[in-house]
Amino acid sequence: MRIAFIGLGHHLRVFDLSAEAVQGLVKPNPQQVQAATSPADAARQVHQPLPLGAQALQLYELWSRQGHGQLDFSSIILLLQGQRPA
Repeated sequence: MRIAFIGLGHHLRVFDLSAEAVQGLVKPNPQQVQAATSPADAARQVHQPLPLGAQALQLYELWSRQGHGQLDFSSIILLLQGQRPA
């Protein structure tokens, strides 16, 4: 994504569990790339319809309140598939 969007005039809001990865995008491109505070923050900046976005946000917030906030959304998919998230 970085190659496809950064440098073409697009403005990005990025999030990753690794602050180092985010800073690797933000620092060299501060005019185009901003760090999001959460996946929800990044999604709110899209300004495009996100099917089931509100439900996904509610599900992830519940997951976070149960102590799994350090895991990404793929951990919920693993749970729904009957696997134990790491």
